[in-house]
Amino acid sequence: MKKTAFIFILLFGIFTFRKTSRVKHPEIKFKHETLERKNIEYNGDQLFLFPFKNKGNDTLLISNVKSSCGCVIGYWSKEPIPPGKKISSK
Repeated sequence: MKKTAFIFILLFGIFTFRKTSRVKHPEIKFKHETLERKNIEYNGDQLFLFPFKNKGNDTLLISNVKSSCGCVIGYWSKEPIPPGKKISSK
């Protein structure tokens, strides 16, 4: 009886692990997470890029970008980013 219960628990754990490991989710991984620029001479618009990759197993959608300073405006692609896709400078 104990052996049967042990085998049942073991199999239940294996099937539960397999089921949860298939959960789809996007995962964004940045090459650099912060940008610090000191003593920049302003002479018009400047562009700084944050390369990243969708390391998850589901499509990534970026819905908002925020900066820590009101003088910086974030622009981003509204297009879905498939799993494994790298977004970097041109």
